[in-house]
Amino acid sequence: MWASKITIEKVEPAARDRLSTFESTFQSPFWAKVKEFVGWTHLFFSLKEGEDERLLLVLVKKLPFNVFIAYVPYGPPLFFEEDFLNEYLDFVSTEIRKYLPKTTLFIRYDLPWGSFDKNLNESDTLNFCSHSIQPEATIVLNLSKGYEKVRSSYKKRNLRHIQKCEKEQLFVKEWDKEENSFSSWYSIYLENGRMGNFSCRSAAYLKNMFSVSDDNNKAKLFLAYLGEEIVGGIVVIFNLSEATYLFGATVKELNISVAYALQDYVIRVLCQDNVAQYNLMGIAGPKDHFASLKGVTFFKESFGGIALYRKPTVDYKYRKMLYCCFVLIEKLKNCFH
Repeated sequence: MWASKITIEKVEPAARDRLSTFESTFQSPFWAKVKEFVGWTHLFFSLKEGEDERLLLVLVKKLPFNVFIAYVPYGPPLFFEEDFLNEYLDFVSTEIRKYLPKTTLFIRYDLPWGSFDKNLNESDTLNFCSHSIQPEATIVLNLSKGYEKVRSSYKKRNLRHIQKCEKEQLFVKEWDKEENSFSSWYSIYLENGRMGNFSCRSAAYLKNMFSVSDDNNKAKLFLAYLGEEIVGGIVVIFNLSEATYLFGATVKELNISVAYALQDYVIRVLCQDNVAQYNLMGIAGPKDHFASLKGVTFFKESFGGIALYRKPTVDYKYRKMLYCCFVLIEKLKNCFH
């Protein structure tokens, strides 16, 4: 039986830091600190099959009436090729429950990239969410052969936009940590949120994310300038092997597309730093999921790369009746921010 070959143990900080070096940033101590700012506590586990040992981050949040929910961003790690996903999630969820508060209602999984082709079905304990927390599809760029090789895969429209930005003497640099620079970009971000009808992260949340960066995982803000005026910026998180674009904001009332120049600059920097791949994080998914991302899909595909997919967000229910009540309440207020 495959489950007898996998062990799950809670790990302490020393082992956690050792295992986190090349894990997804969303499964790192850094990300645990980021989410701690908005009320999530965390547990780390070691999942081991033979010599293959992987880290698993589980976030836990306390709700009113002394009930808890648990959440796994881009996990658990997949050790196998066969279609054992139902059994695997049942095994992992059961083992983890031993360490969770007794009144935990469920554990929610945003499954990792590569899970899309696995067979996973709803059951008495597993329930697909009506909306995934994280995107179900993305574009990933292979940076291992250097910047010029990556740029050779850009679509022609991409190169035209970049050249137009260069002609207007737009330039990009990393945030200088000055409050005025951040405030200028943040006001653009808020305006984009208002125009696009999406919720923005607080300035305090973002500043905390930048401040808790460590040697293995960090967040950076890259800003675009026309003269001395900031006209856009993007937030990128990365570790020693991969980088992930989180979000950005640009001034819309311009005759140039600033976002193309921002991404091109970041790709150049990542190649110089020998980062192996860049996840552009979020395109429209299968079956018209995340259809609102069709516009950004067109933009992100212009950089080349390959599309990756994953299963929709799934809940493993511990307390089934209370879980049903939670789902009804969740429709009114989202707890997973």
